Amino acid sequence: MLYHDALLWIARVLLAHLLTDFLLQAGSWVRDRKVRHFASPWLYAHGGVTLLGALLLGGFAHWGAALVVGVTHTLIDGWKSYRRDNWQYFLLDQLLHVSVILLVGFWPLLTFDGIGEEWNTIQSSKMLWLAGAGLMLQTAPASIFIGLVTRDWRRQIPDVDQATLAHAGKYIGMIERVLIFVLVLRGQFEIIGFLIALKGILRFADEKRSETKTEYLLIGTLLSIGIALLSGLAVAALLK
Repeated sequence: MLYHDALLWIARVLLAHLLTDFLLQAGSWVRDRKVRHFASPWLYAHGGVTLLGALLLGGFAHWGAALVVGVTHTLIDGWKSYRRDNWQYFLLDQLLHVSVILLVGFWPLLTFDGIGEEWNTIQSSKMLWLAGAGLMLQTAPASIFIGLVTRDWRRQIPDVDQATLAHAGKYIGMIERVLIFVLVLRGQFEIIGFLIALKGILRFADEKRSETKTEYLLIGTLLSIGIALLSGLAVAALLK
């Protein structure tokens, strides 16, 4: 029961975080703290709004946990104000905020008995391990395999930065495979068909593309979709 209570609190405070960090934070506050950093009063105003959001949605009974979330949020935002404004630091900033919320939410479970009980639950979850292995397959392993298969075609494409082409395709493919894998487990094959059709329109609409590049994209796409579909179907069958 304690585990479900922690999850409920985390879900509520994550919602509060999204509301206060994106909808209830003025752009002028962000710009001011980028200039004045920890001397900016708006940094602390935003921290106060974050604290209030955690109290209102997380519950006043958990005021200590909300206080930790509010204080650490202010410190993280102050640290980020010294960093460059790019997606890497944006992602790191959000990961830090979410990590604090998760840690605070699960803190009551961090006892020997609590950890042992939850670990036994995790160990006995066939779905967790199979789905985890399937998701991992969709990332680097599949990307490396597809890259090796399509390498000869990629090298024949003229006037293209090979490293840039492979790098972009790798991350697009990972996102594509993860989405398809999850949709297969959910039995949402109609959405998969829509995604494949949409990708086909976007990738093959250019009539000026060389035949070699078309073959490269087609083979890479078929391999990527095939790996995601087959692994998703295999995991779904094992879970039955």
